[in-house]
Order: sequence, then C-alpha cells, then structure tokens
Amino acid sequence: METHLTRQAGPAPADTPSLGRGPAPAWWLAALAVALLGLALLCGTDPGQAGGAQGGELLLPPGGRVLLGPWPQEWERALLRLDCAPGQDCFELQAVAGPGGPEATAQGRGQARYDLRRPAGQAWRVEVVNPGPQTAVARQWRAVNFLAVNSRPPRLALLLGPSAPGAGQGGQALAGGVALAGGVALALVLWWRQGRRRGSWMFWGAALPPLAALALALGLWGLDLRLALAWETLALLGLPGLALALVRRPLWATLLGLGAVWGLLLATLLGVGLPPEWFGPPLVQQLHYTYMCGLAALAQALLTWGLYRQRPAWLRPGQHPVIASLLWVAAPCLLFYLANGYTVFGGDATYNGLLALRLLGGHGLYYDQAWVAAHGGWGLVEVGERFLPTFPMGPGFLGLPTALIQRLLGGGPEHLLAAWNQKVTASWVAAAAAVVMFQLVNRLGRRAGWAALLTLGFALGSSQLGICASTLWQHGPTVLFITLGLYCLLRGLAEDDPRWLGLAGLPLGFLPVLRTQAVLFHLAGLAVVAWHRPRALPGFILFTLPGLAAFLAVNLGLYGSIFGGYAYQAHGANFPTSLWEGLAGLLLSPNRGLLVFSPFMLLALWATARLALREPRLAWPLVLAMAGFLAAHAKFDGWYAGWCNGARYTAELVPVLLALLAWRYREAAGRGLRWALGGLVGLAMLINLPLHLFVPQVFQWNIFPDIDQRVLERVWDWRDWQPLHFRHHLALGQGRVVPAFALARNQRLTPLPDPDLHYRVGVELGPEPVEALKVVNLALGPGAYRFSLRGGAAPGSQAQAELTLDVINQEGRRQRVDLPPGGAWELSLDFRVGRAGWVDLGLAFSGQGHLELATAQVTRQGD
Repeated sequence: METHLTRQAGPAPADTPSLGRGPAPAWWLAALAVALLGLALLCGTDPGQAGGAQGGELLLPPGGRVLLGPWPQEWERALLRLDCAPGQDCFELQAVAGPGGPEATAQGRGQARYDLRRPAGQAWRVEVVNPGPQTAVARQWRAVNFLAVNSRPPRLALLLGPSAPGAGQGGQALAGGVALAGGVALALVLWWRQGRRRGSWMFWGAALPPLAALALALGLWGLDLRLALAWETLALLGLPGLALALVRRPLWATLLGLGAVWGLLLATLLGVGLPPEWFGPPLVQQLHYTYMCGLAALAQALLTWGLYRQRPAWLRPGQHPVIASLLWVAAPCLLFYLANGYTVFGGDATYNGLLALRLLGGHGLYYDQAWVAAHGGWGLVEVGERFLPTFPMGPGFLGLPTALIQRLLGGGPEHLLAAWNQKVTASWVAAAAAVVMFQLVNRLGRRAGWAALLTLGFALGSSQLGICASTLWQHGPTVLFITLGLYCLLRGLAEDDPRWLGLAGLPLGFLPVLRTQAVLFHLAGLAVVAWHRPRALPGFILFTLPGLAAFLAVNLGLYGSIFGGYAYQAHGANFPTSLWEGLAGLLLSPNRGLLVFSPFMLLALWATARLALREPRLAWPLVLAMAGFLAAHAKFDGWYAGWCNGARYTAELVPVLLALLAWRYREAAGRGLRWALGGLVGLAMLINLPLHLFVPQVFQWNIFPDIDQRVLERVWDWRDWQPLHFRHHLALGQGRVVPAFALARNQRLTPLPDPDLHYRVGVELGPEPVEALKVVNLALGPGAYRFSLRGGAAPGSQAQAELTLDVINQEGRRQRVDLPPGGAWELSLDFRVGRAGWVDLGLAFSGQGHLELATAQVTRQGD
C-alpha cells in the first residue's frame, strides 16, 4: 500500500513565515531600528549650518568696505552670493576672505558669486570692497558651505568639512557605528537561521537604504569628511522598510513604491528635494525636469507592468475606467507636459502664477503702488489707488495646491516659485483635461481604441501641448472646465439621466471667471438642457450659482465692472479686423491656423456638420457658441495671439469639436475613419512636438520681424513655419551657424525690413545705453564657440559696444569695444564651455549716432 502526501489548501502553519505575519516583521523593524539609531548617532545633526551665514542690504560708497559675518569657522571653502539691487551694478565689487588674502572677483549676472577659501591657519574675516567710482547696493547676501549638497527643505543630506562638530563625533559616533554593524549582522544571522528566506528581497529592499547610507558615511569618514544627515533624511530612509514590514500583500508594496516615486518627482519639480544643479544644464531650460520625468516614466512603466501582473482588470477601461485612465492617460500626460521644464512668462500668465503665492503669504489680491514701481505694471489695471490683473484671475486659484505644497516643503524667491507654480499647475490641469476627454469618449462609445486615439490627438496633437501645458494662461483651465461640462452634458443625454444634465451647470458656470468669452459655452449648455430635458433646467441653474457668484464677486466686487479687467477691451475700437482675415488666419494660416496645427480637426468639422443635420438640438447650440467665440477673436485687433506657439485663440474649440465627433460615432467607427484619424493624429503630433520642446524660442520667432507690426507677413509665412523654425537650435549642437538670436525688444530699436527674415534693427544712440541683445539660459555642450554680431554705423557715429558673457558657474567676462565711425563692422567674442551648461549673453551700445544691427550668431568652433 502506497502512501501519498497531498498538499492541502488553507492558511500556512503557524511556524511558516509569511509577509506581514509572524516574527518576520519584528526582525525587520529591529534591524531598521538599529540601523537608524546608528545613523542618528553617527550622522544626525542639524545641517542648517551649511547656509548659516547671511545678511541684509549692503551699501558701499566708492572705496568702501563692509565686514560680513559671523561665519561658521568650520568651513574651509565657501560660496558668497550678492543679489544686486534693481538698477545697480554690483559686479565690480570684490570679496576678501581674510587679512591680506587675495581678492575674489565676481561671476554671474543678476547675482554676483565669489569662490572664497579660508586662509590657512586663520579665521574667516570676509570683507566686500567697492573699488569703483560709484556707490554700489546689494539687496542681500548669503554664504553657503562649498561642500554642501543640499540645504533647502526638505534637507536630504549635507557633506560638511572635516572639522565640523556634531552629535556624532568621537567615541559616541564610533560606538554607534559598532552597534549598527553588530545589530545588523545579528539580525541577518537570526533571519537566515530561522529560515526567513521567503521574501528576502523585501528585507533587503528595506535594509539597503540605511546600510548604503552607513557605508557612505564610514567611507567619507576615512577621507576625513563627515556626512551630516538631516532628520528628514533619517525618516525617509526608514519609511520604505516600515511600510514593507507592515504590508500584507505585494500589491500594496507596489502601490507604496509608486507613491514614493511620484512624491520624489513632485518634490523635485517644486524646487525642493534633490537640487536641480545635480542634473546639469538644461535641454531647453531646466534639464532636471526632463531627467526626473524620464526616470519617473521608466518607474511608472515598470510599476504599471507589475500591477498588470497582479491586477490586470485595473488596466482595462471597461472594468475600471478611473484607474485605467489614471495609469494610461494622467501619468504619461503629466510627465510629458512637465518634461520640457519651461514656462512662458507674460502679463496674462505671470499674475496667475503669483496669485496663490500672494494669497498664502497674506498679501491679498491687490498690488500696491510700491510693488508696481518695483516690478512694472504691464498686465495690471488700476482700480482706485491699487492694481489688479487685467486678465481673468480665475485660473490663478487652481495654483493653490501647488503653492501650498511649496509653502509647506520649501520656499525661495517669489519669481522662481511663481515659475514652478505656473508650470506644474498648467501641466496637471492639461493632464486632467486629457483624463476627462478619455472618460467622455470611452463612456460614449465603449471602445478603448477609439477613445485612446481621440485622446492622443487631444493631448499631444493640439494646443494642449504647446499652449495649455506651457503656462497658466486662461486657456488650459477653460478647456478643462469645458471638457468637464461636456462630459456631464453628453453623459446625461446618452443615459437619459437628468442628474448629469443638472451637474453640467457646475463646471460650465465657472467659465466666465476663467475666460469671459467662454460664457458662450455656458449658454450653449443651458440651451441644450432646455431643449432636451426642460425638467432638468432648474438643477442646471442651481449648479450654475457657485460659478455665477464667483464671477460677480470678482468682476463687480473687485473691478466694479461686469467685464472685469477686460472692460478696456469691451468697445468697438478694439475689433477693427476684417472678419474674413481673422477667420482665415485663425483656421488656415501656417503659423496660427487650427486646421494646420491639428489637421484631424477636419474630421471633427465634418462630423459636426453631419451631426447638425441629424441632431440639431444638440449640435446647433454648441456650433453657435463656437461660431460666436471664433468671430469675437477674429475681429479682435490682436487676433493673431502673439508671443505664443501655434493656435492659441482656438484652444477652447478643440474639446467641443472632439466631443461632437465622439458623439457622432459613439457606437462604432469605420475602419477607414480610424485609419484617417490615426494618420492625421500622428501628423498633428509631429507638428506640435517642436512647439513643446522649444518653448523658450517662441520669443525669437515673435520678436523680429515683429509680429505686432508685420502680422500678415509673419502669420502666413511658410518659410519660417514655427515647427521648422527651431531647427536652428538643433543645428548649434552639430557645429553649424545658428542664424539669428533675438535682439532685445524695446522702443529704441526700430525693426528694419530684411528679405532673409534675419533680425535687423536700427538704433539711435543717446545718453543712456541701449540694450540690443539678451540671450538667457542658452544650453551649450562642451566645446569652443564664437559669438558674432554684424552691423554698420552711419558716418560720424561714435559708438561703443559692451558685451557681457556668463557661462554659469564656469566663466564670467565683460568686454568693451569701440566701433568704427562709419561702414560695416563685425563684433566677435570667442569663449569655451568646459562642461555642458547655461550661457547668458548681453550686448549694450552707448555713444552717439545711428547704428544698424543684423543677425546675432553663435557658431561652434570645435571641441
């Protein structure tokens, strides 16, 4: 008789280790506790001393000296930064590190920087000297330990000098290290002897971060350096192990890993956490955005694959549409929108980025006379004795979550925080609109492929990419709320559910406070509800009341006009453009046409026309709203929407046209239509991708020839088509000439006609210097370069050019050159970039007479 052993299903025996049960988590926690205790004894300290030297305003008369202090005497090398006061030149100042020490000259623009070393055997005695003939003013100064890795909250780590005191020095630190090593070794031996092999990769995942930090600290100690870890870092090192010890299923470990990745990404993008300097120069403006988004995209892909292996239903839109859209749409779109790392600045966007910061800082909505005197008043309108933004301020309130996180975790200069706020807020708003569009199309057709194709065109082949995700203009939030309103409206019609029809009034009701002209889409929604389901009309109106109250409170309460800051535009004199000229430019022109930048909109127009014949009660209110919205912008004197990439004033039409296309083909779409849509979507993505990657260069395209003065020439010029214009910047990396950097746009430079579309201007010199060129944050790889500017001077002119070059953190130079009194001339300057970095160039002219300037260039000379 044979005996067979049969494995029985059911819970494991009590002595079998399992993740989250039994004694295994206890050993995990014990090992972690020992590791963290040892790190706290060895490295724990307050690393705030890395930035412990700072002070206020410095006023230095000619020949004056100012003593800075106190300075931590443990430092051996330091970086001193002076913030120049507005209108002041503090770059002539010199810094002396000790009695009789060498004088350090300044580097940088906007902020003078000095690399100082403490004289051997002496204490720090830092003085700032003004050798020039004029009084110099610096707003503030701050010194940072040269070896500091990061001193901003949350302070991850600091590498301090060899003699830095702290809680972990001497015998106490040695005892902590011995206890750490012994405790971890004992935990590992007991783990192995008790058969805790199952799930050991999770144990190592928990123990590896503190062990790696320990190894790094001991290695640096051998080099006579000390690693000081902030308490935030100790908590961060212990968090993964604690989480893994408490979870009961690997699924939660995956979710926690996803949360940790996104937390690190968010912290970096908000200017806290990992310092941006670690990531090198910018691809476009801030390369650390691109690197972090790339790493997060890789982690996102791996974690999505892990989720698919464990919960495949979560990734199927038919079963879990919300989770699937977050994984397939929200995360990729957010990462892609953030990846270029740049935001557009302008009066109609800057104040949206500042609004949340000023509210949290207790400054309110108004700007006073002092603020305007210091920062300028473009984009502001005077209301009484104070100022308010000219453009609708509703989008600025969407920046409150980002600003709140910044305020809790970090801090910094207001202009940097405003830039981060604009970029991050615009990106998540655009990504949210893509999610809603995916939900809308998928809800109508229940066809994931059709929904993915339309969403792809919406997110990456339209103004969502080059406009809405670039900065916090009014367009992105307006598109989001229009898409939300259409989702509620069309879902209510498709399911014959009056609750959704009423709820549509909530997002549509906020449209006027976001963009005044968008009230037409609210009226269209009202007409659709009244025409289809009159009994749902009271609910629609009720849900409209919050948005209406916000609109009246802002426009009437603050501005005293129903049009708000737009009141100055609400008269016929601002609408002189021929209707056909504006319509042709907004729809068909190569540099502003909706159908050129998003060719798949042709199919949407075709579907809308067919829908208007078959279901007029749905289509006609929305068609009339789009027609009125388009006509208002076509008649506007600034219909071309300067200082932007692509089709900006038609951004709000895209979700409406796509929603009508999805409604027309909600049941099924023919193979021919899918192929046509796929091809046009792919073409639209290729057209819009350069607009996203080269956002900073939008200013060059708009400046000269100046689009405000030569509208039709610039808008209809195929030779300088925006998607191809940026090839000049790619050519720089291949050693070819970059034909034309933007000359500074000011009233003293007069645009001159040039058949080759180079930047050609004339300038009348006077007592005050004229800034002719300002190139900021040009990304160059290692190598030798030549900057050149060609021009000519009228007979009898006496002119001098002053060129400022700053290879950030590498080289700073100034050069003055006397120009010949007549005829053509060429100004050139050779420089090297030792490692990839930012380059700033500035050029000013002074003297008397008339100059003509043409074609500023940067040419790569070699490696």
